[in-house]
Amino acid sequence: MKKTRRKPTTLTELVPWYDMGYFMANVSPDDSGTGYRLSFSRREIAGKPLPCDPQFLIVVGKGDVQAVMLNDPRCPKGLPAASFRRIMRFVELNRRTIMDFWNERLSDPELFARLLKLED
Repeated sequence: MKKTRRKPTTLTELVPWYDMGYFMANVSPDDSGTGYRLSFSRREIAGKPLPCDPQFLIVVGKGDVQAVMLNDPRCPKGLPAASFRRIMRFVELNRRTIMDFWNERLSDPELFARLLKLED
């Protein structure tokens, strides 16, 4: 019986961990005010459209990266609920900017210039 491969649906399935720094806009914990490194992508990676909805990545631990869908956010395993709420406050504060980046209306420098940091 022939196995059929399912299409990847998350960034973690599409891009190996070691390539994410190259293909993603990585926001440091200090720049976001969340305490976590967040990575945002565009609709296309390396000239190929992503077969997924807008999403971002959270580096939860050393080598542990979790994808979160923007339109249906769910707290990833291993991330405290309070931390996830803080991350989602950052995302909601910057939703328009993140979506403009996803839709390739902003360059990396423009994304970083427009992102607003969470204040305590």
